[in-house]
Amino acid sequence: MKVTRITVGLLKKSTSKKVGLASVTLDDAVVIRAVTITNGSKGLFVSMPQVKSKDGKWSDIVFPINGELRKEISGKVLEAYTKKAAA
Repeated sequence: MKVTRITVGLLKKSTSKKVGLASVTLDDAVVIRAVTITNGSKGLFVSMPQVKSKDGKWSDIVFPINGELRKEISGKVLEAYTKKAAA
């Protein structure tokens, strides 16, 4: 699978470290929404959509099986975010 489209929205300043949300399209066939861009202590990083269980633990509801796709998604999301934030 290849990333074929990225859409990024910037979040307004808040008390959260989340700075953006993205939608990622794979092979022009599947869209992953609510991909989060966060400004952490080591810089920007990408998190896949998550859900909170009854016991309070968070778990990804969508996740790439291989590291190559995860790296491609993260790189392209951060690139799109950087371009939009600079505009």
